[in-house]
Amino acid sequence: MYFLLGNLLLLLGSVAYLRLHGRDKRLKPFLLALTLTTPYNFAAMFALEGVERVRPYKLDLYVYRLDQYLGFQPSFVLGRLVQGHSFLNVPLEMVYQLLPIAMVLVFGGYLWRRSDREAMSLIPVFVLDVALSIPFYLLVPVCGPVYAFPGFPSLPNGPVVPHPILLNGPPNGVPSIHFSTALLILWYSRKLPLGRWIGGAFLFLTAAATMGLGEHYFFDLVASLPYAVMVYKTGNYAALYAPRVSRYSALAGRRIVELTRPGARRAA
Repeated sequence: MYFLLGNLLLLLGSVAYLRLHGRDKRLKPFLLALTLTTPYNFAAMFALEGVERVRPYKLDLYVYRLDQYLGFQPSFVLGRLVQGHSFLNVPLEMVYQLLPIAMVLVFGGYLWRRSDREAMSLIPVFVLDVALSIPFYLLVPVCGPVYAFPGFPSLPNGPVVPHPILLNGPPNGVPSIHFSTALLILWYSRKLPLGRWIGGAFLFLTAAATMGLGEHYFFDLVASLPYAVMVYKTGNYAALYAPRVSRYSALAGRRIVELTRPGARRAA
């Protein structure tokens, strides 16, 4: 619900901007990015459904044990704090669902405040952030405490013995894409006005939402740190070399067309 509301508000804001300022070349890629958030979400959900079918047994109890080495369970502590308090639950639900909108806003900030090249370099990073997570979900399928423990946020009675368990839920725990994306948003936002403060607040609220709503363990967030670095490096590499590959491919294609022309064959 919050995702659709955010899309609608940004669309109305774009229409208002168009009426006030007239046509702006930056508005077209911004609206395109906004439009693609919906199929982007559906594609991610479809991929997760496929992973769930392939890996019905989840490793939640192992991750629960890893969190236990801290001496307490962060997700359960935050969950008890959030549960029953609408002034905490509602904002955290909004933050959790509005992640794609936050990505579009950062992209828009770069379109208006930075160069076109810098703005476009965000696209492969954000796309790879989701795409590269699928192999990890296949390798380490984890759903989250709200799926693995029916009494969440109450702690389970007795000791928890780690073993694979059959769960009906999205195995998108390790790493947490919500947290890795929030890390990337903070990194990119530092170049925008008030970006460090806004990005830092968004990162903090995302961490609270992912654990407080029972979607992730603390270990999931820790795993997101090296994952975000890997995505950032890979995305930058793709943004740097994709134009060169495209240019060389176009040259090779033209050369092949020239060689396959009848006149070229007779000359050979």
